Amino acid sequence: MVQCAIVAAVARGGEAHCEIYRPGCTPTDPFSYLCGMKMLVQSFWLLFFYLLGLGVSILVGGVIPGSVLGMLLLFIALALGWVDPGRVDRISELLIDNMVLFFLPAAVGLIASVGLILNNLTAILVAAAVSTVLIVAAVGVTQQRLEVRKRKRKIRRSGHDIR
Repeated sequence: MVQCAIVAAVARGGEAHCEIYRPGCTPTDPFSYLCGMKMLVQSFWLLFFYLLGLGVSILVGGVIPGSVLGMLLLFIALALGWVDPGRVDRISELLIDNMVLFFLPAAVGLIASVGLILNNLTAILVAAAVSTVLIVAAVGVTQQRLEVRKRKRKIRRSGHDIR
């Protein structure tokens, strides 16, 4: 989250003078005027990957939402080192710190649809229960198969024969 720090508060002729700067930017820095633009530049990077994902989504027929593809492309670029994490760190922290704001429209929509939810409550609960059981089963089977594969690799490395 972007916070300002008070560097000095010096009484000058009866009035207090406060110098305020952003962390990482000092008043003696010759490019200190660019420090306020860092959030704007970082916002550009997020917007760039969002628009790139939107374009890819249009090219593939809109099967996957552009915002999801954009975040996937940003993740790939960060993981491969094409984009320095410092280029999006502050704006990412700001968005995560204020994430609750993004859920307000959904919460208001739920409150506005209480009657509809109550009418279909049984179906919603059954769907939630069935999907939970299926997910737990899928994770269990996957974990067991991974453990067997790991055990076989360990046996092969020790020089024993596997059937």
